[in-house]
Amino acid sequence: MSRWDNNKGEPYIVFVGKLGNSVSYRDLPSNLKTNNIAQYFGATPELVEGAGTIVCGSHGEIANDRSLREQFDFRSNEEQLTSVSVMDNQRHVVWYEIALWAADQLRQRMAFALSEMITIVPNNIDAETYTEVYAKYYDFFVKNAFGKYGDIMKLVSYSPLMAEHLTFVKSKSHAYTYRKEDKRISRPDENYSREIMQLFTIGLFVLNEDGTQVIDSSTGKPKETYTNENIESFARAWTGFDRQAVRGNYEDRRTGSTDNRLDSMQVIPAYRDPFPKTDLTGGFLGDRYLRCVDLPSQSFLKKGAIYTLRGGNPVSEYRTDPSYYSRDGVERFVLDTNSALYQLLHNNGQYKLNVELENDLVCTAAECNVDTVRLVKVDDVYYEFKERPCVQMAFYDDGKQIRAKSNYDLGSMCANPNLAHASEACCRDERYAEVRTALKETGVTYYYEGERTTYSTARDRCVNAGKDLCMFEETVVSPVNDWWKKGYSWTNNDCEIMVKVNQEGYIAVVHNADYSYKNQIDQYGIPAEVDENETLNWFKVYWDGDFPGSSPENSCAANKCKSHSDGSCVCKTTVSESVVFNTIENIDKEQIMSQLFLGAFEPEAASVPIHGADFTAHVVDGNVDATTVFEVQDKGRKFFLKNIVSEVHLKGWEAVPIILEAEDAAVLHNATVKANVQLSASNGRYIDFDLTDEAYVTWNVNVSYTGDYSMSIRYALDTFSRQMEVYVNGQPVKWTSPNANPRINIKYIKGDPQNDAGFEFLSRCEGDCDIDEHCGPGLFCFQVNKGDSVFPGCNGLQGSDFCVDPNDFDNLFFFGTGGWTDDWRLTEGRKVSLNKGVNTIKVKVPFGNDNAPNFDYLKIEGLPSPTIPSKFRNPPHFLALIGEENLYTEQNMIDAQYETDALLEHLVYHDNVPPFLTVRVMQRFGVSNPSPRYVKTCAQAFKSGNYQSGSEIFGDGTYGCLEALAACIVLDREATDEALYEDPAFGALREPINLVMNVLRSMEYSNTLPTVGLDGPPLVESFNVRLSKMDELIGHAPHDFPSVFSFFLPEFVPDAGPALSAQLAAPEATILDMPRLIGMQNGLASLIKYGLSDCNSGFATYPGFEGCQDNGLYERSYGHLSRLPSESESNITQMVSDVSLLLTAGRLSQDNRDLIEAACSSLTKYDEQYRCIQQLVVSSSEFHSTNKIQKSGEARVLDTSSGVSSTEPYKALVYLYLAGGLDSFHMLAPHTCAPIDVYERFRAIRGKNSLSEGIGLTLAEMLVIDGNNVNQPCSKFGIHPNLPVLQTLYNEGDAAFVANAGLIAELVDVNNYRQMTPVQLFAHNDMTRETQKEDIFDEFVGTGVQGRIADVLTKNNLPVNVFSISGTQIINVGEPGGVAPFILSSSGLTDFNKNPPISDMNAVILELNNATKKDSGFFAETFASKFSESILSHELLKSELDAVDVSTPFPTGGVGAELKIVTQLMKTRVGRGVVRDMFYVSQGGYDTHSNMQANLVSRFTELNTALAAFVTEVKAQELWDSVTLIQFSEFSRTLDPNTGDGSDHAWGGHHFHIGGGLAGGKVRGLYPDDFVQSQSNPIALSRGRMVPTFPWDAMWRGTAEWFGITDEADLHKVLPMLANFPSDKTYSAAELYGM
Repeated sequence: MSRWDNNKGEPYIVFVGKLGNSVSYRDLPSNLKTNNIAQYFGATPELVEGAGTIVCGSHGEIANDRSLREQFDFRSNEEQLTSVSVMDNQRHVVWYEIALWAADQLRQRMAFALSEMITIVPNNIDAETYTEVYAKYYDFFVKNAFGKYGDIMKLVSYSPLMAEHLTFVKSKSHAYTYRKEDKRISRPDENYSREIMQLFTIGLFVLNEDGTQVIDSSTGKPKETYTNENIESFARAWTGFDRQAVRGNYEDRRTGSTDNRLDSMQVIPAYRDPFPKTDLTGGFLGDRYLRCVDLPSQSFLKKGAIYTLRGGNPVSEYRTDPSYYSRDGVERFVLDTNSALYQLLHNNGQYKLNVELENDLVCTAAECNVDTVRLVKVDDVYYEFKERPCVQMAFYDDGKQIRAKSNYDLGSMCANPNLAHASEACCRDERYAEVRTALKETGVTYYYEGERTTYSTARDRCVNAGKDLCMFEETVVSPVNDWWKKGYSWTNNDCEIMVKVNQEGYIAVVHNADYSYKNQIDQYGIPAEVDENETLNWFKVYWDGDFPGSSPENSCAANKCKSHSDGSCVCKTTVSESVVFNTIENIDKEQIMSQLFLGAFEPEAASVPIHGADFTAHVVDGNVDATTVFEVQDKGRKFFLKNIVSEVHLKGWEAVPIILEAEDAAVLHNATVKANVQLSASNGRYIDFDLTDEAYVTWNVNVSYTGDYSMSIRYALDTFSRQMEVYVNGQPVKWTSPNANPRINIKYIKGDPQNDAGFEFLSRCEGDCDIDEHCGPGLFCFQVNKGDSVFPGCNGLQGSDFCVDPNDFDNLFFFGTGGWTDDWRLTEGRKVSLNKGVNTIKVKVPFGNDNAPNFDYLKIEGLPSPTIPSKFRNPPHFLALIGEENLYTEQNMIDAQYETDALLEHLVYHDNVPPFLTVRVMQRFGVSNPSPRYVKTCAQAFKSGNYQSGSEIFGDGTYGCLEALAACIVLDREATDEALYEDPAFGALREPINLVMNVLRSMEYSNTLPTVGLDGPPLVESFNVRLSKMDELIGHAPHDFPSVFSFFLPEFVPDAGPALSAQLAAPEATILDMPRLIGMQNGLASLIKYGLSDCNSGFATYPGFEGCQDNGLYERSYGHLSRLPSESESNITQMVSDVSLLLTAGRLSQDNRDLIEAACSSLTKYDEQYRCIQQLVVSSSEFHSTNKIQKSGEARVLDTSSGVSSTEPYKALVYLYLAGGLDSFHMLAPHTCAPIDVYERFRAIRGKNSLSEGIGLTLAEMLVIDGNNVNQPCSKFGIHPNLPVLQTLYNEGDAAFVANAGLIAELVDVNNYRQMTPVQLFAHNDMTRETQKEDIFDEFVGTGVQGRIADVLTKNNLPVNVFSISGTQIINVGEPGGVAPFILSSSGLTDFNKNPPISDMNAVILELNNATKKDSGFFAETFASKFSESILSHELLKSELDAVDVSTPFPTGGVGAELKIVTQLMKTRVGRGVVRDMFYVSQGGYDTHSNMQANLVSRFTELNTALAAFVTEVKAQELWDSVTLIQFSEFSRTLDPNTGDGSDHAWGGHHFHIGGGLAGGKVRGLYPDDFVQSQSNPIALSRGRMVPTFPWDAMWRGTAEWFGITDEADLHKVLPMLANFPSDKTYSAAELYGM
């Protein structure tokens, strides 16, 4: 039932109507307007009358052009006729067509460059075979290639593809999940928060304007741009995003109502985290924005106000309005036809989509009565008012309580009385009937449905209507009280904002408000997100001084604050505003921007501008004071800033509050403690007094000092107001109100019924009254049941009922609440004097009174203490904290969008963006290592928005202009000076797909088939450019990015050649490996010889006809290269020159020209010669790089053999990398643990509660193993059920684990890990690289741990080979001149250059790439050496692999196919002459930011099958005792789940190794026993991020020793950080292998 209660209402269940109601199809919610619904009910199109509907499609949508050739297919719910492979390739074909034929090549080139930086990965998106959605995403870059970078970032951030790829779609705030899922603790997804910074905007390290790194003087390492705190903060700003509802006219399979992957996302305000968020510069998102309290009165009529046309739709799109606002009968705000606003919006019936007020307007009619508007009605048309962006302050004084329509609803909160955040509810506290039902009267106290007012407006309206504000039970609307007219209303009750401070100094906002119901997960009472006992919504603030609880000396008690069991402190607050600058002398822009954070309006004419060096101060009356406004320009933005700072000061209580519950009463006389069925009493019990004036209750109160305290009682009273006497230590206590009236005599005049003729209200001390309505204003009927009763403010004794004033009571006074057991209220605090020690407080029914209120508890607290030294700047936030989901909320979509805009602006305008983006784009334009001058010049062009070349000026003069950046990159002297191409370090390797497009364009690709020599007409005359699976063949293609890091790593340094020695970046070398190099050359050769086809590993699929013939007819192709100079005009020399010019821009050296001419001259036909020339030119390093080369005249020395022999027995080491960050706590979990129940702690932090098991393994599903380690907190552990092979091997002694290990340079804890671990923790690429290097301080720069092992083994005459079956990896890189790693693919090896046109072509290709001089182009040399090695390695390995096979069936594809290749290579060890092999294999898919459990079931199932096959095959080869497989991942993941049931980047985790020689069956390392961050936990960071207690070296040490690294110096070279760790933190071979 709780699931129903939690999820009923929008967006899950939408109210359509009651059974039997008639509902128009037009009025259905959009997600119900489906074809099936329409057809079933026979809905027909309705004529649109009056206002009409605003319809917006996707930008750029056009109709099909049937005149064009071959149409594309599209996905739909209908039967799919086109094959999946063709559908999957359509998006690529679109790109190839445009890239090949488009006239705007520079725009297309810029767009592709941007798409390679701001990537989406189809494998992460459930739309792999779609075309339109990817084309739409790519169009962001095409349309904005010369626009604003900020616009691109906004488009991609709202893209549903990006949100699905980086898993922030449907990411929800902790507050929402906690409320909806039974207090489940989870945090927002951090994926996009991290990657938008690291990859899309600011990068990892702080840059100077010229792109050089800023060095942190404390570490000597590059200074980092952000921390994990920043990631967590910004992750909260990426909550709430969800896909739009499905619609027509676009490609989709409609499987749900929110599967729209085309249109920009919506923001669901209920999902959004509303709390303040820190930024990267020591401030907050929202700094320098206007405060909402500073907006002008009736801002909807002021200059700059914006109105958006909504047509006939009366429901807000900017704000959160319930769908029923569209119903007939809802009160609209109709503009008077004489109104200036009406005239402007009406525009003589020519309605504009958007209207902005150019001047202030004068109000007319109802406009003058409202604080603000939502939608206004202009005849039959609606316009929505769009309030300008503004921020609220988290803390404020003089708060007023607001309540929902009924106190059965969400309950009570505190609100800023100066903001229009609630409505009126007219009633008087002293009038019991009005408290029961407070009134809202249409046209009198409110003017339109959903109206909000400030507190003063609400009260004024009620006072004018003869009432006031009160603490009501519920509200009613007159004349029509529909159930759905709900929402928050103002009360007259004061409330306060308090602060909760945790042990890290993070704070949470606490609302100290009165409430009727117990807070049951926000169904009643104070919402959990601001409830003192429930809130976990921590955020960072900037403390001035130590915070309460920062140390034992500065404890909560020392600051007179409340202390909670979790170590947090709760303090009272007060807000101050003070002037910052008293003079403008000796200040500058930097000081202003770092000290002023409150936005201001543009100064009025009365101020006088005084100009400083880089600012303007607008001064009033010659004084620099609070009225002064500072004007500052920054990166083209103009800021107006108030000269004040808002600060939050803390104070406590002289004695913290004491709650004495009903059951704590010492004496009960004529009173009973009863159970509260509604559970609304605080402890489920309350005191019920008998109907006698002899009833009383006494509590014993123990206090710490003698003095004044505040006393209040929480009570419920379902009748007229009552009083009770209070006795402290036996003495009566009386209180006199400052508003008490002079006492007057009682007058008995017998009141007449109210409706009788001649009725007059009774005055004070007049009777006999029967009901409150008999009394005049401000009075109520005080009823007693005995004669000689005392009436407050009256002289004389009477037994009748008289009208009295509440201010005249000197006893404790109780207003009616509306119920006896379900409507509770706290009395106003009354001062009492108590003695140190035990005091008695007696509360008694006065003589003659009965119907005493029920009591919940007595509250005693010290008076407020003076402010304490701790204070912090008042943090701003965009979204209100007021939310009543689906009913009435101030958490609006427009405010969430404003916050998103603020975050994007903060990132895009960061100082790092210009140099970071400039370098990235330059690399894509062929300059891998641009000079600092070049970077600075173009970064300045990006910042200024202008670049001048000659007399031409490019750009629009605004920050972030990509036109200016592109112009600078291609026109700067570093791009145009040919002399630079003589510099060997200048230039780059060329991108593979651009090489292919270069060939297609330059060699004049034709998609029309030649007809010469073919029988009959072809079936199809022309085809699209059907390149296929280019990512698999050459490692590069549009759209098909392998990961968020794209195809290339910007900082990648090749593993060979002069670029390695010079440590020059060559991003494209990331994929410069044997499979892709061979694939590229095979594909280009096929294209040249056979056309675009599948022949000999060509770039296309089988077209369905003819065979492979190198005859110039291209019978088996989709198109061909048509360029062929006429035979009469060309000789072979000219043809070489022609191809060289078009494919290498003339860079082809004369040596290579001569070589090509000589080789191809052996052919007799000139067209064959031309194809031969093409094939050889595309094999040259000048084609694959932008370098010129100088041949040394020597043959390249290539030796793929080990060069040594040995009688040592064979050993193999397999490095298994689980890429993405393995959630290893889901691989190995605690099971049986004592004395600490680690399992329960584990399940708790993994999100277990009454509604959900969370994401932790249950005992029932674990595969149990004995820990076999007395140092562990658990005797048994559990392996994931989908990894039974590990359990089997473990129990056989052939597998073991190391717990809580990770990348560290020395032992660290939560206090020093930042300083002692100078890497970008939690970042995929940095942690992957450093994990593979195992050399954080770069003692052996540019090398990896297996490469160094190979270096040492070779030195020690142990022949070794190193293989990667998963691309180029730094782990395999040794020192220059060392063992060259082999790089294979899991699919094995195909023939290289099959059927060459000349017999010795492969030898010619090798000669084309012969050795070069030292000052020859570095990147050309990198390609030549890698290509030459690949050819020889390919030849060697293919011959060996063709001769062997394995007996065990392996899975096809993935890590299983990689491990199969490993076992095949093991069989070739004798032929290769080695006694040591090292292999790198990987499995991806472990970046489980969402749906972690389901994803790991899939990943582990695949891994288990692969490992089982591997073990079986290695045993069959009788090598099991000689093989070790070690598993690593870049980091583990948070134990605390995010709201997408995923886990985010963390640090320490568990890893395993397997092998027949291991001394296994043991969990080494140390499994954590406490996962929660606290001052007492040295290894727990936020969200269960564990600091490693063991290094990666723990497993590496013994593994390296077993592999043959025994000398201490050699071991230091392999593991240069090993000496930093105590011996008990690493394991020797004796421990790991029993050697």
